[in-house]
Amino acid sequence: MPNASPADVRAGWNIFRKDPELSLEEINARLQAQGRKPIANRSLQHYRSLLRNGFDRYVPINRFDVARAAKPFEGLSALPRYFYYGVTVSVWFRYTRDGKQHEVAATAERVGEVGAVLVLDGTSDIDTLRRSHPSLDSRVSLRFDAPVSEMATARLLRWNLMKTPL
Repeated sequence: MPNASPADVRAGWNIFRKDPELSLEEINARLQAQGRKPIANRSLQHYRSLLRNGFDRYVPINRFDVARAAKPFEGLSALPRYFYYGVTVSVWFRYTRDGKQHEVAATAERVGEVGAVLVLDGTSDIDTLRRSHPSLDSRVSLRFDAPVSEMATARLLRWNLMKTPL
């Protein structure tokens, strides 16, 4: 079986999203009806992982793996493909814990395709984070202030409150 192209895999994701109960054979039949190449079982397992982790758009396997890594920021030098830009941008970090909405001010110091490194400066913001203790893998939203003015939804992969910087 010839390898599916990235476009074929994305088309398979669109078919899967409409009906996640479809089998590999059913997805491949629909792809072939569209003149596309069939996907492998690995792609179907990846679709299921994306759906299970709350993704509503297709993310390639390698990018998904990096985004879900336990410590994505420690290995930056080993991941030259995923460059992080040094920035200084104000951001509001929002999350829900025990049914209550929390928001803290932070500064994004590094931003890349698969994440951001935020630093909290305000004592009250740090206290809020310590008290509410957002759970790992929880959904969060980031509202970047000027000059970016962007809103992003994300998942909390790691957080650490240190008294002194690295």
